[in-house]
Amino acid sequence: MRVSADVSERALRELYLRAFEEVVSRAKPWLVMASYNKVNGTYVSEDERLLTGILRDEWGFDGVVVSDWGAVDDRVRALRAGLDLEMPSTSGASDAQVIAAVEDGTLDAAFVHRSARRVAELARRAADSRRPTGDPPAPVESAADLAITAAERSVVLLRNEHGVLPLAPRAGVAVIGAYASAPRFQGGGSAGVQPKQPAGSIVDAVGARHAGTVEYAPGYAADGLTRDPALLDQAISVAATADVAIVVVGSPESAESEGTTAQTSTCPRRRTRSSPRSPL
Repeated sequence: MRVSADVSERALRELYLRAFEEVVSRAKPWLVMASYNKVNGTYVSEDERLLTGILRDEWGFDGVVVSDWGAVDDRVRALRAGLDLEMPSTSGASDAQVIAAVEDGTLDAAFVHRSARRVAELARRAADSRRPTGDPPAPVESAADLAITAAERSVVLLRNEHGVLPLAPRAGVAVIGAYASAPRFQGGGSAGVQPKQPAGSIVDAVGARHAGTVEYAPGYAADGLTRDPALLDQAISVAATADVAIVVVGSPESAESEGTTAQTSTCPRRRTRSSPRSPL
């Protein structure tokens, strides 16, 4: 809401727009969200070059451009630039601005009709997608199998000192960390989604695949903020008797959510807005 990303044309095209262009041209999404910030001095939600010239005219996007929540600074300028849907509702305040602008001639009604048609077409698309086609569903990989495949392909082993991996078949393993029991695998706030099935326990997963002993100690409170010396002492004791320790740490949800201020038992954290990332 306060930042202008001042970017050269080459960097904009070759770095920052490249991923969006790939998604728009290949996946053909129905909606694209405009961000809060300015780019080269203009709010993205009011940037006609980005929302119309590049997104629609160059890339062929035919869906709805929606604002991030509360990101619209001037609804009339945004509508003219190509932002179709403002989120969330302003209880009619920005609608009144649009009506007034049309009535006094500062906004051509054609811009209003254009965005209204796009939103109506989005509603039609959504309704059509829910109608049964009569064809049996194509077989797809289960969500669990797909998640495992993605995790396996994304792992990068930086070091393997003393040949710890793969684990010796009968090695005693200590799994340390509250997030090993209840994994945090995504960001907080609007970066989180509700999975069809909750995440399984890392402790159980290791125990199911490892022939040796597996002992667990949380080491820290599940909220990731409260320090508990007794839990820490227990974790040290469990790790001391094991051949190898798997330590699972991460940030609490409050530290990875937008618009919140998380506090530890010793010092406050700064206010943050974070993208989703794995805490493991």
